[in-house]
Order: sequence, then C-alpha cells, then structure tokens
Amino acid sequence: MFEVEVTYLTPEDPRQFDEIYFESHVPLVLEFPSLKSFSVSHGPIEGDKDIYMIARMAFSDRTAGEAALASPQAARAIENLDTFAAGLYAVRSFNSCVISKSLSQV
Repeated sequence: MFEVEVTYLTPEDPRQFDEIYFESHVPLVLEFPSLKSFSVSHGPIEGDKDIYMIARMAFSDRTAGEAALASPQAARAIENLDTFAAGLYAVRSFNSCVISKSLSQV
C-alpha cells in the first residue's frame, strides 16, 4: 500500500477553512484515479496545537499513487487547495502495510 499524508496548520478562520475544504476540495480528491481510501483527522490534533488536520489517501501501491498524484484530477485538487490553504499544508508519502488483529483474538 502507498499512502499520501497532507498535514494542515491551523488556519486563521477554521470555520471558513472547513466549509471550503469539505464542500469544494474533498469532492475533487475523491475523483483521484485508483484511490482506495481517504480519511481526515480533524483537529486540533492532540499533542501539537499547530496541526489542525491530517488527511490521508491510500493507493494499492506506489505506482498507482504516483500516477494519481500526476493526474489532471490531482492538478485540479491542488489548484483548488492553493486558493484557500496556500502555505498551510505539507505533503508526505510513504509505503505502508496494514496489520490487523481479529476482534475474536482480543
């Protein structure tokens, strides 16, 4: 699995940020090709008052993730993001794996 994580600093107007993010940006992200999952940890994030939100996108592998990030859909999402969050976000990507334990084993 390949994940892309976008960390957002606390905006000047969190209410306005949320409105724009969830109403205009999220629908664009959901159009990314090969997107397996998308999640948002909404803050402020405990332990770091400067971090407001963390968004994670998962793809089956690095090739699919990199292709999605190079897609026209990603270009539209980034263009949109820069209209209201320029300077407030950082992007990281990494390979990951899911390790789970059956609830019957807990």
